[in-house]
Amino acid sequence: MPLQMVLQLQAVTTAVTGQWQPLVVGTQNPISNEELAKIYNTFDVYIQYASNEGFGMCQLEAVQCGVPIMAVDYSAMESVLENVSGIKIPVKSYYIELESGQKKAVSDIDKTADLLKSLYTDKEFLPKVGKEMRRKSLERYQWDDCAARWIKYY
Repeated sequence: MPLQMVLQLQAVTTAVTGQWQPLVVGTQNPISNEELAKIYNTFDVYIQYASNEGFGMCQLEAVQCGVPIMAVDYSAMESVLENVSGIKIPVKSYYIELESGQKKAVSDIDKTADLLKSLYTDKEFLPKVGKEMRRKSLERYQWDDCAARWIKYY
């Protein structure tokens, strides 16, 4: 396992358990919402660097913990970014995946690196923007509101 992955795993497990131990999460070994929030709160920023994605539940989990989100400005990630004023990773180009026929985005890695560098120039920026994104996500995404919309629709 690469050192970076070991350090990330150690940070996550330490946040949940208070001590270093392996943490394997899955359907047979779930974690509580409180433990998940502790993991998200170890992040300075949550980055979803996918070529395309369904609804951004992980984005919302992070932002509702007050963690600013940054994601590729494409697919379902685009709507979540728009609704919470998330940080948009620009798309450089698109391609059609041969196996599935799906349109995929190729992110601009140079602009992404520049964005990341800029986030750390002001130490107050990330916490401030994280609070604002959280406020917007709580206004827009609530289970009761979502359920009411579905009931009304059907």
